[in-house]
Amino acid sequence: MVPATSIRANCNRWIVCICLDLGYDFLIMQIVIALHYYVNDVKTLQQGEFRVNLKNYREDPNKEAARIAYEWLRKVRRELIYRVIFYKALYDGIDITEEVKQWDQQLNREDDFNG
Repeated sequence: MVPATSIRANCNRWIVCICLDLGYDFLIMQIVIALHYYVNDVKTLQQGEFRVNLKNYREDPNKEAARIAYEWLRKVRRELIYRVIFYKALYDGIDITEEVKQWDQQLNREDDFNG
């Protein structure tokens, strides 16, 4: 019996996984997002890698990155007991602060109408 093998290569944030034993391959796109915010007047930076929806990313990369950054910001706000004041977001070095603020304003208005 031949052991299961896989090849993994990383170039330009595309991670290509080829599973030879199963006979299929798939693409995963990841971006690096950095959130800058204040908590109790202390400047904070969090950074992480996130998978993106390839269809949405191809249509508008900044909008998809901003959507993911906003979802992460909402998670940070839920987890911390202190007030989180967002001031900047970057993905792969590209500033998406305004797009994230638009998501925040739009969804906060919807919450006002629903609640």
